[in-house]
Amino acid sequence: MKKIYIDTNIIIAYAVGPTKEKIQYPKAEKIFKQIEDGEFIGVVSTLTLTEIIGVLRTLIGREREKMLTIKEHDQNEHVRHEAKKIYDEIIKILLTMNNIKFEEGKMSNFQTILSDGFELISGSTGFQKFHSTCGICRQAYKSSNYKQILVADILHALLAKDTGCDELLTFDGGFRGIIGHEKIEPLTICVK
Repeated sequence: MKKIYIDTNIIIAYAVGPTKEKIQYPKAEKIFKQIEDGEFIGVVSTLTLTEIIGVLRTLIGREREKMLTIKEHDQNEHVRHEAKKIYDEIIKILLTMNNIKFEEGKMSNFQTILSDGFELISGSTGFQKFHSTCGICRQAYKSSNYKQILVADILHALLAKDTGCDELLTFDGGFRGIIGHEKIEPLTICVK
């Protein structure tokens, strides 16, 4: 059966549900239904599990209205507690699903993975974005940033290859920058 590495953003979209992820949740729900129906094996790595905690903390910390109702010295604990609660629910769901496999990677030569990651990040290109308003509060200001694939995403691709996956499934368009790169072939990257 085909092994497909599931990127963190798919699991997060599925976990937070349709209220918070109106666009991505239906896609994630379909992917997990396909896994349950045995269309392929969904692979979740230790890197993905680690990243889930960080993403959940970031999302909870961005809930400005909620955070303003919590005493300042209790905010950190609130973020950690809420992220852990959601994380535990995600793990519970994943453990009860058919056709989910947890992988750590072969780790036969982690230095090779890191070296390949360095080569991929060094050779990848991004793009410059200019902003005239804040993406969160919409206040006027001028800024710019350079966007490219993240190191963690490169490591996801290399771990997917290392664990013998046929495909990496993601919502992250940043992965397009490494599609077809010799360091990740024969792995296919599918951006939904």
